[in-house]
Amino acid sequence: LSGARARASRELVEFALSAYCGLLKANSVVSELIKRKILLHRKHSNELSVWHGTDADLRGRLETEMSRRSEPLNVVAALNSELPAPVWKPIRYNDDFKISRYYRSEYRRVAEFASAIDIHRASDAPFADGHVVYLIPESEAECVRAREVAASLTKQVSNLVVVFPVKPLRLVLPLGEIDAIHALQRDRELVDSDPLVTSELQQMLEDSRAHVQRTMDSVLVPDGKSTVWYAGGKERMLGGAAALRELLSRQMDKRFSKAPRIANELIVRKKPTAVVVNARKKLVLAIMERSGKDSLGIEGRSADHSMFRCLLLNTGIYRRQTEEAWRYASPEEIPDEGLRTVWVELKSFVSTPEPEAKSLARFFALLQQPPFGVRDGLIPILFAAALKAFPAPVTLSRRGEYVGDILPSTIEDLFRNPEDFRFTVLDLGEKECAYLRRVHQLFSGTEGTSPAEGDLVRLAFESVEAWKRQLPPASLKTYRISPEAKRLRDVVHQPADALVLLLNAMPRAVGQPNDLTEAYRALSEAKAKLEKVPEQFEMAASEAVRRSLGVADIVDRGLRGVCDVWISAIPQSIRERLKANRDDPRPGALIERMMIRYETDDQLLQSLCSLVSDTRPARWEDTTPAVFARTFDDTVRRIEAAAVEAAIEATLSDDEKDSMARLGQARLRAILGMLSDVVGRTRAASLAQQTIDELGKRVRA
Repeated sequence: LSGARARASRELVEFALSAYCGLLKANSVVSELIKRKILLHRKHSNELSVWHGTDADLRGRLETEMSRRSEPLNVVAALNSELPAPVWKPIRYNDDFKISRYYRSEYRRVAEFASAIDIHRASDAPFADGHVVYLIPESEAECVRAREVAASLTKQVSNLVVVFPVKPLRLVLPLGEIDAIHALQRDRELVDSDPLVTSELQQMLEDSRAHVQRTMDSVLVPDGKSTVWYAGGKERMLGGAAALRELLSRQMDKRFSKAPRIANELIVRKKPTAVVVNARKKLVLAIMERSGKDSLGIEGRSADHSMFRCLLLNTGIYRRQTEEAWRYASPEEIPDEGLRTVWVELKSFVSTPEPEAKSLARFFALLQQPPFGVRDGLIPILFAAALKAFPAPVTLSRRGEYVGDILPSTIEDLFRNPEDFRFTVLDLGEKECAYLRRVHQLFSGTEGTSPAEGDLVRLAFESVEAWKRQLPPASLKTYRISPEAKRLRDVVHQPADALVLLLNAMPRAVGQPNDLTEAYRALSEAKAKLEKVPEQFEMAASEAVRRSLGVADIVDRGLRGVCDVWISAIPQSIRERLKANRDDPRPGALIERMMIRYETDDQLLQSLCSLVSDTRPARWEDTTPAVFARTFDDTVRRIEAAAVEAAIEATLSDDEKDSMARLGQARLRAILGMLSDVVGRTRAASLAQQTIDELGKRVRA
């Protein structure tokens, strides 16, 4: 017994002492030493240790603490807290199916477990694939009742195993001591009274725990005599842990007979880590965007490449078609029976048309439940692969809003929150397919291409969405378009399901709800009118420039030619003076723009529009052309007025006066041309002569 905490059994101490004084005397001496508390006796382990100096009567305090507890001890709760039941795994099944299934274990009272609610809770325990229940009878009568309960419940639940001891375990006293010792350890006054109290209490706790452990060892692991095991409604004779694991494997063989065999423990689990989920997103992205390429275009030896090899390549789902092309396998090409069956279910779900939306939550639950038992980590990858392997006209919407582009985050969200999504597989006829194909070509500008039938709805919708986004602001604001074009513009900017938009709303907007052929023709016309709105504004702006400059006889030279003629007629001195005027900068800015050598008439027009109206025609509103015309004409008149004023003040040279004279002559010809259009050439000539005569009289006067 020397040493700090050396222990020995009472029998061993008495045997050693008997060599000096005989066995009877040794027993008497040891009893006296225990009575005087020189030796400490651990009742449950029957061990002795030397007292190390604490004066506290811990045994007395423990008995007092236990006696003052009025409520009976909950043995099951205490066991679950102090000695959690072990987790059991069906080792052979896991090795065969390359998965990690396990049985969750817990202690239960016999009376509490005899209900249908507990059957359901036991069979559907979170994350567990099965359930082992250790019934703790507290009397002989409960041992008899435990046999009836075990036979009944295991017959109803295929993945349930129930075990109970042959005789009551009598655990109330040691578990009560453990509970009381915990209470003493929380008593600060007792703990602070002596430095050795804490260690003594810990020794007492370990002694009680060791006793409970020895008692439960024969219950937790089958030994063929101390416990009775039930599974499938029958008593099972089990001799050791290996026999129990084989029983669990047979249960899993029956329950998850069609589970796919995929060798990747990182992803074949119910809750992958954040790192694995990130790699899964990368693999899903490769599936959605690079299907048909070698290794889905994944380079290197990353986690997503490892998943690709294990889940798609090694299983035969993704295979080579030609030297450069790869494809997804049909179900009959999959060698593994379980994976082949799952692949059939996925194909049916993503490609079989139904009149109503399909329930994603129900389908995912089907894959997770027997006989498939697909782990949660696999489902997003297999679902994305099925979408590409079996293309069909489908629509996907989230909370009523169409999902235009299925991203990896969409697949993840779709699996986590399937109730938020509506997944519909469409049954389209030849007319609808031809119409959708032409709509895709019309709005994407890809005439002559032939998209896959499974992508028709998505491609057509995405082309309409892309066209809508690139429409110039002028097309979105104007009301100077046909009613059909206006309704088309309005309907494509309203949130709607892709199928409803393409086959119902858009044909109705252009007045052809019942004839898709005519609807396509009307859509083409309405689309062209919306796209030409900026062009119409440009034509109005060009006409306003020509009208203000008034150079009608050189109209065939284009807008740059008209502006060159006009600006060359403005004297150089006037141009410099106007450009230097900071109080009224617009005339000088207009002169500068006209003097720039633009490559095209359109560049010049865009520059003039930006100067005068602060925006280009693509952003104009319906009132902007009139505002532009007035502002431009006013600026031109101010420039010409400055030139005329300089001429009157005789500050211009003869050459500058000749240039202005040519401009005035061109302006006169423009006015005479307009007069001829109104009253005819003869009448116009007469009026012109009359005007010249009157002018001559005023000059002579």
